[in-house]
Amino acid sequence: MTYPAIIILLAMAAFLFGSAERLLLLWGSVIAFGALALLPPEAIGGFNLLPTTGVALALIAKAASDQKRAPDLVRLAFELDAMILLTIFMFIAVISSVLYPRMFQGQVQVVPMRGDHWDLEPTMANFAQLGYVVVSCLTAIVVRQMAESPRVIDYFLKGLLIGGTMLTITGLISLIMGSQAPLVNAAFKTAKYTYLEGSEVAGFRRVDGFMTEASAFGGTSVAVASVLLFVGGALKTGFQRSMAKLLAWALVGMAIVSTSTSAYVGLVVLLSTYGVWCVVRAMQGRTPLTARVVIELSATFVAVLVGFAAVILHPELLDQPRAMMDVIFFKKIYSSSYYDRSLWNKMALQALSDTWGIGVGVGSARTSNWLVSVVSNTGVLGGLAMLGFIARLLFARASRPELKDLVGGLKLVILVNFVPQIMATTTPDFGVLTGIEFGLLAAFTASAMRSGRASARPAAAGLRPA
Repeated sequence: MTYPAIIILLAMAAFLFGSAERLLLLWGSVIAFGALALLPPEAIGGFNLLPTTGVALALIAKAASDQKRAPDLVRLAFELDAMILLTIFMFIAVISSVLYPRMFQGQVQVVPMRGDHWDLEPTMANFAQLGYVVVSCLTAIVVRQMAESPRVIDYFLKGLLIGGTMLTITGLISLIMGSQAPLVNAAFKTAKYTYLEGSEVAGFRRVDGFMTEASAFGGTSVAVASVLLFVGGALKTGFQRSMAKLLAWALVGMAIVSTSTSAYVGLVVLLSTYGVWCVVRAMQGRTPLTARVVIELSATFVAVLVGFAAVILHPELLDQPRAMMDVIFFKKIYSSSYYDRSLWNKMALQALSDTWGIGVGVGSARTSNWLVSVVSNTGVLGGLAMLGFIARLLFARASRPELKDLVGGLKLVILVNFVPQIMATTTPDFGVLTGIEFGLLAAFTASAMRSGRASARPAAAGLRPA
């Protein structure tokens, strides 16, 4: 156990004695450490307990141990208006993990999460991946309940301010130190994963921060940047809102230097969506054309002109970026990585067909596409439950008019964050960050105020002018 793990465990223990909302602050703060094992994997059956998972477990445990909150959690889990489909998906995931690998053992072939034995059989990966899925689902339910407090969104965003800062710092360390980075990262990369350090694209060193690989670092940077851009206006002070925007653009830069294809696609979606969102809000009068906004737009325009002039005067400046884009996008289909990932998806879909749409069980089949993973692992029923839940959130209206902008921002965050997941995620787990977003959005769109409580009390957290 390394010193960062000990510090985080001590912080978790201390935060357990405070309010549950503060655990969200801690959760955001540790998001940059995606390869740190809080406990030695060999001591817990080979399971990698990452900081974000550990803090989420603490959050769930605190809520479940509260005698006043626990019964309400059960009610919310079966809430017809919002959470019932997610609960159904979680039950299907449990059943699939326990039964399906045994039902179809030796009858179908899959690319396993670990090892090279392609005949379907029960493995420890079924229970490990199921654990991640259950934690993400329960986090969504717990946050759905917590969001009745106006402090929740504030703590969540403040945590991401800290976590985003750590992502930027660790990315810069990886970018500057290069081959020496493992000397620094030794204490932070203790999870039992396959690490892809030191790889290059067209002579440019890929940046992975303190994570397993560049795609994980780039995808996380895009995810946090999207939250800060679309929802950062809910922070209380002008200084915090300005910091959120500056940090979001710094994370965009980190995603660029990660040279991850999925992160680049996510960036395109993020930036184009954010541009349209800003224009629509301005046209609707929700974002006043203040001096600060004018200065920001002018600076952006000047930067574009300077860059254009530099390229005109020195065309050779485009040689390196052109070579990188060629490798990342146009030659991607000829790479061994593309072949392997395509094979994973093909085998998983074939296994789904061979099991008549029932699926092979959570953790049985490795994929390179979140949708393929959900459907192939949990079957058609699991896929319908999960997609139905997401559709319900995306098409639901804010429960109160003052939450309209906040709800719209969260919907865009979820859409942007799913782009890298759909392109590269290997398991059905949608992640704790998305689980938190699900819970917030479910709370702010729920019409279940008929329960007698103002479930949309965070009205004070409405978005302020960017």
